[in-house]
Amino acid sequence: MLFNFREKLNSRKFLVTAEVSPPKGTRFSASLEDASQLKGIADALNVTDNQCSIMHMSSLAFRSK
Repeated sequence: MLFNFREKLNSRKFLVTAEVSPPKGTRFSASLEDASQLKGIADALNVTDNQCSIMHMSSLAFRSK
């Protein structure tokens, strides 16, 4: 059974989150493919911003449809 994140928070059960790094350039298909491997494992993903002070794609731009 699938729940959205808010429902899981309200359930007061243990949640699993994962951190994902956006790509350095504008090609993000490989990064999305890597992140998709967490489906069913992580309840939410955090896309880091300005990781290690190295320019990456904006976290807001890195999202799937």
